[in-house]
Amino acid sequence: MKTYLLLPLAAVLFLTGQSFQAADPPKKVAMIVAVGNYGKANQGWGDLSSMADDTIITDALKKQGFEDPIQVLNENATVAGIRKGFEDLIQKAQVGDVVYIHFSSHGQQIWDDNGDELDGYDEAIVAWNAPSKYKAGYKGEGHLRDDELGRLVRRVRSKVGPDGDVLVVVDACHSGTTLRGDVTRGNKGAMEPDTFNHLNLLKHEAGTVDSFMFDDASMSPVVLFSASKAEQPNQEFHGFGSLSLAFSHALGMIKQGDTYRNLFALISTEMASMPVNQTPVLEGKVDRTVFSGKEIKQANYYSVKFILSDQAVLEAGTLSGLYNGSKIAFMPAGSTEYNAKKAIYTGTISSAGKNKAYVDHSGELSKYQAKQLWVFVLEQSFGNNKLIVGCGKGMNNKVRSELKENITKLAFVDWNDRENDVYVEMANGYYSLHLQDGTQLYDAVLKIEPLNTQLTNYMQGKMMRDAKFEDPDLLVEMSFEIRHLDGRDEDGNPIISDVDMSKKLVDGNWELQKDDIIFLTLHNKGLKDAYINILEISPSGVVEVVLPNYAEDENAFNFMVPAGKPVKVENFARRLGPRKGKYILKLFATDVPVSFRQIYLTRGEPKDDEFVHPAAQIYQFSYRTRGDNLTVKKTSSGGTTKEYVMNLN
Repeated sequence: MKTYLLLPLAAVLFLTGQSFQAADPPKKVAMIVAVGNYGKANQGWGDLSSMADDTIITDALKKQGFEDPIQVLNENATVAGIRKGFEDLIQKAQVGDVVYIHFSSHGQQIWDDNGDELDGYDEAIVAWNAPSKYKAGYKGEGHLRDDELGRLVRRVRSKVGPDGDVLVVVDACHSGTTLRGDVTRGNKGAMEPDTFNHLNLLKHEAGTVDSFMFDDASMSPVVLFSASKAEQPNQEFHGFGSLSLAFSHALGMIKQGDTYRNLFALISTEMASMPVNQTPVLEGKVDRTVFSGKEIKQANYYSVKFILSDQAVLEAGTLSGLYNGSKIAFMPAGSTEYNAKKAIYTGTISSAGKNKAYVDHSGELSKYQAKQLWVFVLEQSFGNNKLIVGCGKGMNNKVRSELKENITKLAFVDWNDRENDVYVEMANGYYSLHLQDGTQLYDAVLKIEPLNTQLTNYMQGKMMRDAKFEDPDLLVEMSFEIRHLDGRDEDGNPIISDVDMSKKLVDGNWELQKDDIIFLTLHNKGLKDAYINILEISPSGVVEVVLPNYAEDENAFNFMVPAGKPVKVENFARRLGPRKGKYILKLFATDVPVSFRQIYLTRGEPKDDEFVHPAAQIYQFSYRTRGDNLTVKKTSSGGTTKEYVMNLN
């Protein structure tokens, strides 16, 4: 196995090509390779939700001004078919163009056939007719190896030249070294002959991998997003590839001037909120603006599926951030943003499922066709969001019925044994709560009441992850200094040592060890002075306020960052833990001081002189089930949120 995501990018970066003079203005072109139905030819491969990926990625790209993508789907996605797709893409692309390439399929390691891999294995896209296990005489012709993928991508880069831009997204297993997966997308073990011994190949010079990083001034830069690290399975989430779903969401949230690193941070946060045990990977020239700085003017919008006499049905739901009670506006299709003077109709989401949302109207929309309208969110609502809960397979019917009867008394719970966010197992008389990948969230408990408390905690964390606000005049970011606690001296004072920061940012991800300590600097790049709150969401969903420090009677008045200035947060030293996994540090920047004190206190009312942030109101929903009420004194206007994911190993 490889340590870093060098091999796929290596192949992407290594080969040469020629540039051609463009006759037309720069444009945005794309190709999507998706294998969902491996059919009779699957030879051990399970079917995937890749066609759903194709739909959401195509929609997200069109919102960013891309032309209809070249599509290589299912039985057409053989190695020969993928090669033809690249030929069509190379012919279509011109100098200076922006190119997007997407893979949704199984992925697999396969024996190295030319001795260029330090660990003895190539990474490969599993084409439509590739076997999952080695059979005598098989030469790998059904797998698209990273070597060939690199050559193909390099030809694209050479065609668009140094003024172009290429982004590759690979939603497959073993994508953190080339290139998903519970439905896992791959994870069948390596494809290799019985006689193959990869240890014989571990004698190359240390510079072999680095040589793949060779670049050429005649080519465009490239960025690669991968679904998971090499050693991790890549799981699907609610009928989509996890990376594909996260990418489609994140692409709708970027702003002009955002870099690929900013986009990756959004993707990481989206995937951290999914119950999947994997970490996305970033490689390439990542500190460049998304799509080579080409204008990103399109605000995120949603399409209309069809219009009835008294209701409109939207082609998106809770998985895309639409919740009951959200205020929305219908605009003419093609609008770049909401404009009150041109709005056709404003209303609220009356009901939202995972992939559909419903808006009631009184005939105002009846004269329009669905394709004539786009929908923009004006005010987001989170209070009616639902947590889908079910039982594990081993629970008997009596216990299951009792559990369902009690848990569904929680106002935020819907029950579904087949498709859920979390499920309950029972062993030796104890209940335990699990994510879809089997990860146990909390300690097992003997009674249903503490189990309900665990569900409430997890739901609150989920809601806070989902809470997103944006004020273009409030732009605050955090930078990190990470040091290590080496114990204490004779007087009990902590011994803090410096660390190599380059080893903490691995494949685009912050990777922390036990006893690492985080120090913060806040950077206000906006036009307004900003008041700051920072929340930490643990892997089990528990929300904790880490700034202000209410235990020291601090409040948001203490943390105002002037516009245009960086401010180092004094006396802030955060150590993550004890549970390993993904932690989210969520920053709220507002133009007035607001209070999350009720989260710190778990229950209780804010002081009279404090504003309550809209996101904090979601706690009123879950408290209701315990007989508590949160009274909102005043409300701020929203502000801006930023999320940062930290992996504690």
